[in-house]
Amino acid sequence: MGFLFATFVTYIIGSNHADLPSWGLVAVAVAVGIFCGLLTMFVTYCGLFLGGFGLGFFIGIAIFFIVETFFHVSIKWIPFGVLLGLSLIFSLLTLRWQKGFFIVATSIIGAALITVGVDYFIEEFVLINYAWQRIMAGDEKVDCWVSWVLLAVWPVMFILGNVVQFCKTGRSYTHRKSKFKLLCYMFFLYGSIWSFLGMVTGNRCRLLLKGFCS
Repeated sequence: MGFLFATFVTYIIGSNHADLPSWGLVAVAVAVGIFCGLLTMFVTYCGLFLGGFGLGFFIGIAIFFIVETFFHVSIKWIPFGVLLGLSLIFSLLTLRWQKGFFIVATSIIGAALITVGVDYFIEEFVLINYAWQRIMAGDEKVDCWVSWVLLAVWPVMFILGNVVQFCKTGRSYTHRKSKFKLLCYMFFLYGSIWSFLGMVTGNRCRLLLKGFCS
């Protein structure tokens, strides 16, 4: 959780404010991500707090998607205030009821990452741009039906993640007594690094969907 959060935030900030080459930005982002990942691994409450923070953030994004279909929010402080408030509330709730809320948090964050990956390879971040417009109270709309089909991946994978964890993988597992925590994290870190490098430096392969959206 800490690795993903720190890596993406560092890369976004660095790409807008630093004059580094692409490989330099990736190296800095991965280095910061590794540090924050290790911090959240050894300090459990940091990882729980970040998990709850992400849960509240993505719930806020989902709320803005729904609200936008009925009413356009034009005041920029409203999205920031709602996102910050929900993130802090769910962070505290995750610290209080750790297992249940963390399962929900990992499900919604993992589903969002899967959706972003599909959106990247098919439409080159159309949904990400739409989400950013909702955060910034922008006027940009999504007109292509393919984008809404891709967005449906999010709730489907979220439900699937909750079912799998609550019914099977998380029933007899507790983070307080994990014997393979470091090994599991290293496998996760290895996969995350290569996924991030592939997303940044890989070739884009959009499908030819303009005919369906024109």
